[in-house]
Amino acid sequence: MPRPGPHPARASSKLDPTEAELRSVESAECRSTSGETARCTCTLKITERDAAGMDQGTWYVSARAEAEDGDTVYVPRAATFDVTH
Repeated sequence: MPRPGPHPARASSKLDPTEAELRSVESAECRSTSGETARCTCTLKITERDAAGMDQGTWYVSARAEAEDGDTVYVPRAATFDVTH
C-alpha cells in the first residue's frame, strides 16, 4: 500500500515544496481499492489564527506517494484551494 504525503505549501520551508521535502511529512490514511491500487486521504486542520495569517488566493497541495516496492510518484500541484478573508 502506498505511503503518500499530501502536504500544503504553507507548512513547507518554501511555497513550492520539493519531493525531498515531502519525504518526512505526515502520512495519509490509505485503503485498498484493488490488489494494486489504494485511495488515500489526508485532512489537515488549522486554527482560525492560522487561517487569518494565510495569504488570500489560490493555494496548491503537493503530494508524494511511495509504493511498497519503493516506486514513487510526486505531483507538485495535485489539488488547489482558495483562501478568502
